[in-house]
Amino acid sequence: MTSTLFACETDEPMTPEQLQATARTLGKLNRESLKDAYRRAHHECRLDAGTIPDVDALQELIIAWRLMQAWYERTELASKSESQ
Repeated sequence: MTSTLFACETDEPMTPEQLQATARTLGKLNRESLKDAYRRAHHECRLDAGTIPDVDALQELIIAWRLMQAWYERTELASKSESQ
């Protein structure tokens, strides 16, 4: 008898078109809404009761993180150029 640590339903990653649509949708959000989307995705990706997150939840988390990182980099660059 084999024992598995995690139960995982078979799920497929988003298609490139779905990834682009998700990035466009998240990219239109203001800063606070993007943070909320990140928090929701982060919550969906938690390891809970012997399950692992769906691949699409992980992909959404990564997209939101990348958008937040870009936002902060733009903000940091803008503040540096204003101080010079």
